[in-house]
Amino acid sequence: MVKVSQLLKGVTATQLISASLAFMKTTRARKSFIASGITTAGAGSATVLVEATNDISAADPGWITVATLSLTLATTKAAGTQAGYATDAAYEAFRMRVTAITGTGAAVDGLAAN
Repeated sequence: MVKVSQLLKGVTATQLISASLAFMKTTRARKSFIASGITTAGAGSATVLVEATNDISAADPGWITVATLSLTLATTKAAGTQAGYATDAAYEAFRMRVTAITGTGAAVDGLAAN
């Protein structure tokens, strides 16, 4: 059975690299990530990184970027874009992090499946 985890929910600001962010420990070879977002008025944009580590228990896990997802935001998810990434790479854990976001009331969600 595929497990879906919400790694980002309604993120409205950029997230620092040192932030305590939700992550997904991997249990299967195939993993996929989808980011989407909305604004409350007009257009916007967002950049979401998919990051991975093999040392989740370390004080500094050494997250590396494995994918960059670029989004165009609008007042509905259907009018904007969704971006995704899939991999068979064997890392211990993955997370998603918003590194740029613009637009009135802009908010980003991110899902991961394993």
